Amino acid sequence: MKKYIFLFTVLFCLVSYGQEYQFVSKEFLAIDKYKYLDFVQKKAENKIFNENGSIIPLVKMDSISKNYLKNPYKPIYFGDSINNKSITVIKYLSKEEYKTINDEFQDKQKKDTENRKQLKGRHIENLDLTDINGNKFSLESLSGKIIVLNFWFTKCAPCIKEMPDLNDLKEKYKENPIVFFAITYDKKNLVDDFLKKIKLDFTVIPNDRKTINQFGIQFFPTNLVIDSNGKVVYVNELFGGNGIKEIDKILKKLTKD
Repeated sequence: MKKYIFLFTVLFCLVSYGQEYQFVSKEFLAIDKYKYLDFVQKKAENKIFNENGSIIPLVKMDSISKNYLKNPYKPIYFGDSINNKSITVIKYLSKEEYKTINDEFQDKQKKDTENRKQLKGRHIENLDLTDINGNKFSLESLSGKIIVLNFWFTKCAPCIKEMPDLNDLKEKYKENPIVFFAITYDKKNLVDDFLKKIKLDFTVIPNDRKTINQFGIQFFPTNLVIDSNGKVVYVNELFGGNGIKEIDKILKKLTKD
């Protein structure tokens, strides 16, 4: 699981940078992964290239991804917003480049672990959420309720895998004063398309980097439980699984008190 999330983070969470490639025409500008996901949302035409300009068939990307540890790489993104086209260049990494990325990842992991420790026991002073239908929620409007927060995004395989368990959890406690929110940075249109295929019974909060940054979330999925007094009583451990069983125990205790 740890290796899987590491690979996923490298492939999808690194910021791209501009670099001159002769086969990339001037209409294409270097973009980061968030802009690239906007192109995906708009169903833009996308071509994948090696750095030498040879095209990589989409069917080969699965094999390339599976062999990441043997041939580590970094995707570099370019977009043409006028013609709704994007280009992904697969840059294979040298040992030195791979070491730098790995060191950065380890540092990010340490900071995230420390943040999770600091979150637990913290009293939340504010919460400002707007769901996919435009309904607004604040800490004041949720006063007296237990709050479960799930942080996810549409391209996150571990996030999708835990959704049936999350749905079951909400169903189990539907008669209790508990609210369940699924918070993502993905835009509404992308989330709408996702929800047509995947069931997620939580109240979905799209396009919400603000709340993600508020809690310092770096890795997905992350699950939090906030008690009726606004205190964070649970944060799942990094690489420790989704913590559904632990959340269940905590909710059972909180609803009995």
